[in-house]
Amino acid sequence: TMFQGMRLYWKRAAAIGLTNVVVVVGLLVNIWFYAYSGIFVGQLAWLGYVIALAAVWAVVFLGLMNLFTLPALVQKRVGWWATVKLAALLTLDNPMFAIGLAVQLGAVTVVAVLAPPVLVFLHGGIVAVTVGCAYEMLARKYARIETQRQAAAAGTGGHTTTLSRGRRGPTESDEDDDYLNRGFRDFLFPWKG
Repeated sequence: TMFQGMRLYWKRAAAIGLTNVVVVVGLLVNIWFYAYSGIFVGQLAWLGYVIALAAVWAVVFLGLMNLFTLPALVQKRVGWWATVKLAALLTLDNPMFAIGLAVQLGAVTVVAVLAPPVLVFLHGGIVAVTVGCAYEMLARKYARIETQRQAAAAGTGGHTTTLSRGRRGPTESDEDDDYLNRGFRDFLFPWKG
């Protein structure tokens, strides 16, 4: 499965990676140039710092956006530009979620570095699973919104039923959701449907 995925997505992933490198290098050069070059002197010195700070925030945004890029690439199966655009829109619409995900992955990275070597080798898998689950949570959110929008457009008034966990949404119940109904046996043997 891994090699099949590499064969399917390597070109788009390489294009996204190359774009990231070019953009980050350009932003870092802008930060250095505008903050330290003194191109704006006297009363306009603040303008250089504002431009440098904007570039810093762009780097931070790019880092948060990249948390959703690879899951979006694999799940949506669209071109590299559509993937980048989707990841950017997800980050803009869910900034606190993205920040929380980044903090969680940072904590996992610190634990993996400080822990015995076994966790260092598992770190990549943990990160991949975490960002994949985060993307799935956002996909469910937007699927629910789209279902409600379609129900409202069809004239049913967006009929929803109560979910077992107290939320209201367009699905009948959590019991019908295969992703949420995973028991201990499924944890031990995930390949057995």
